[in-house]
Amino acid sequence: MLISPSYFYEQEIKDKDSTIIKNKIKNLCKEISHLKYEMENPDYDNQPHMDPSNLVRIKMNREYLNTALKELEKLNIDPPVSKRMIKGIELNKHTGAIKSIKYDIHGFFMSQDIYEVTVEDNIVNGKYYHNGNLINEYTRDKEEFLDGINNLYIGEWQKNYSTSKYGIDVMDGQQWDLTIIYSDRKKVTISGDNAWPYNFDELLDTISDGKEYDF
Repeated sequence: MLISPSYFYEQEIKDKDSTIIKNKIKNLCKEISHLKYEMENPDYDNQPHMDPSNLVRIKMNREYLNTALKELEKLNIDPPVSKRMIKGIELNKHTGAIKSIKYDIHGFFMSQDIYEVTVEDNIVNGKYYHNGNLINEYTRDKEEFLDGINNLYIGEWQKNYSTSKYGIDVMDGQQWDLTIIYSDRKKVTISGDNAWPYNFDELLDTISDGKEYDF
């Protein structure tokens, strides 16, 4: 059963010894990693799921984790989290410096779709291309856009996604590339071959025009 972050703090974190808090953090990290691994399985949608969903459980565990991390920070103690999770936290510190994001998806004998967004002073401008043709130009609220990117923890994503780690071989299919340009650090590039991060749909909701097209 999921509980509110405030209740979690009162029951599991408040006035607890640092060793107990560190163990809570380890367990939360382990649970989040397990849920992500399940969701990134290409066969995930064909499997029975429990309620609440893995995505909801990840988000709630993330809130619990952030609560516990803040408590350790008060105690000036380094948290026992993985390098990948540290990368996610650190990259989020640069979200406000994002200049542009480009998502390109294509495949053999398939169409190519590209979403490009550029971040201006007060707004986010987007363009959608289909097979090289500009289909739509749109804008997104900048604050909502940056919040949406932060909630993805892209720094935790792998450099490349493939079905091979699940023992699944896919011929042809879809390949994709994601490029994020920053003003204060080197760019981030991520790619995939018929496999995506567990929360990739939320990225598309953040950067796309939200429309469905019938080509």
